[in-house]
Order: sequence, then C-alpha cells, then structure tokens
Amino acid sequence: MKKYLLFFALMVTSYHAAAQANKEDVRVLLEVSGIINPYQNIVNQIEEQISEDKRAVFKKDMQGLLTRVRNKQIDDYSKVLTQDEVVRLTEFFKSSLGASFVKKKAQIDLNNMEQDEAINLELQGIIMKYMM
Repeated sequence: MKKYLLFFALMVTSYHAAAQANKEDVRVLLEVSGIINPYQNIVNQIEEQISEDKRAVFKKDMQGLLTRVRNKQIDDYSKVLTQDEVVRLTEFFKSSLGASFVKKKAQIDLNNMEQDEAINLELQGIIMKYMM
C-alpha cells in the first residue's frame, strides 16, 4: 500500500511540475520581456502615418487585433512553459540585466527591420525562381 501511495504522490508531483503556467503570470512575462512590443511598435509607426482625424478610429480597430495577438501568445507560452520557468524568467527580465537586454533588443529589432525587408524580397525572388 505504501508503494502505491508513494507512486501516486510522485505522479501528482510530476504532473504539477509539467502543468501549464498561470496565464496572468505569463502576461506579465510577455510584457516585461518585450515579446509583445513589436506588434505595438508596428501599430505606433503606422499610426504616425495616418491623419490625426483618423487616429482614434485606427487605434480602436487595432486594439482588437492586438488583444487577440496577446491572448494567443499568452495561450501559447502558458502551454509550453512551467510556472517555475515563468516566475524565473520574469525575475530575470525585471532585473537590471534583463531590462537592459529588453531595451537593447528593441533597438536591434528596429535596426534590423530594413535588413529583414531586403532579405525577404531576396528570398521571395529565389523561391519564385523555383515555383514557376
């Protein structure tokens, strides 16, 4: 009987360790890590190009999209990360080193946008060469 109880206790413990992370904690992780920022940055850049009289409506329309993207990311991350991983990663990104990384990564991402566009165009050309 003791063997069965020990086995059951081990099974429950291992299941709990592999369980999904808390979605609210994942939301915090996505915010402090900057994972959600690229989408918001794109919206902000487009907003600057829209006439002022249309910006409020544009922001309202985009908010629904951003909410769906954020919720999908929360679901995806919560399925693959354990609660312990989420807590530890959040602690890292809240640290001075983590915050510095997020800030520098945002700048690197902006710097690489033009290069990424050029690579995508070149990639499309190569792909089209073999598709036709």
